[in-house]
Amino acid sequence: MKAKTLTLFFSLFLLGTFLQSGLHAEEVTLLTAGCAKSLELESRADKLYITVMNIDSTDQSFYYYVKSKNPEVVGPTTVKTLSPVKDIVVSDVDGTISVSYSTLDGEQMSFVQIIDKADCEIKSYLGTKKHARMFGISRDVPSDSKTHWDCAIWPLNVGWDTPLNSNKSLQPSFFRSWEIGIPLIGASMSRNFSRLHFGIGFNWRNYVTTANHYFDKGEDGVITMSPFADKNVKDTRSRIKVFSLQVPVFYTAELGKSDWSVSLGVIADFNTSASIKTSYKIGKDDFTVKNNSIRQRPVTVEVMPIVWYQNVGLYCRYNPMNTLKNSTLMEFKSLSVGLILNTDF
Repeated sequence: MKAKTLTLFFSLFLLGTFLQSGLHAEEVTLLTAGCAKSLELESRADKLYITVMNIDSTDQSFYYYVKSKNPEVVGPTTVKTLSPVKDIVVSDVDGTISVSYSTLDGEQMSFVQIIDKADCEIKSYLGTKKHARMFGISRDVPSDSKTHWDCAIWPLNVGWDTPLNSNKSLQPSFFRSWEIGIPLIGASMSRNFSRLHFGIGFNWRNYVTTANHYFDKGEDGVITMSPFADKNVKDTRSRIKVFSLQVPVFYTAELGKSDWSVSLGVIADFNTSASIKTSYKIGKDDFTVKNNSIRQRPVTVEVMPIVWYQNVGLYCRYNPMNTLKNSTLMEFKSLSVGLILNTDF
């Protein structure tokens, strides 16, 4: 009798322990969405990627990344890409990752993978960034590397510039003096929340004067501000334009998982040409005078900080070197501000 009682007691103890462990299972819902533009699953023994793009017809996307800390864990890779999907639920129950969804035809589907949280690196993100690498997920890289290389075109920038430490007679017009930078080719190296960018592009800078004077280049190459001889002159505009091949090197840091980031870099400008152009009108007649080869410095270096919100940034660009050679006697440094658009993200 005692043996039966002990056996029954032990059985009840085991059942209670099992039920208690089941009740303590921690379930975390990572994502619930009515629809999405696409769902991508990439599964292997040592990693799991889940990407859900354009959740509920918005610009929000969800990324989930699991990677084993043990590089010896290998296995076959399973990749699923579905577009579009609906009724998406991603959950985690004590290391069992479950993804359930439905196709537009109403077919219900699911995916399950068990992970060891103690032996894995886990990252997740829900926001508007278009690439997982923007928040530290480096895909398509060896398991023993955290660095990601990518082709990346340097952003397009448009702004306004002004000469600094110049002759007071210059009287620059800030809003009529513009600059534009056009990207050509580049590359970026990203790691975690930071990125190093190299590129090549073109840049045009115009320095326009508002005074009733014009840039005048003498035979000796000296540039002065000369008054217009005719008192009836109108619609005057005189500018110095500098064209450069630019090579930027920038460091960008993401501010956590937010949409804000900051960049700081230097730009080497190979100033291949510069010119003076003056236009004016007398009566109904238009006149234009142009001078090329005005002795620009062949190479200048600039410093440029940028504050980003998503793909749009505000920049300030400072050139501490004189734009023209000292022999022109028209020495000035430059400062420009404007907007920059990152088309690579």
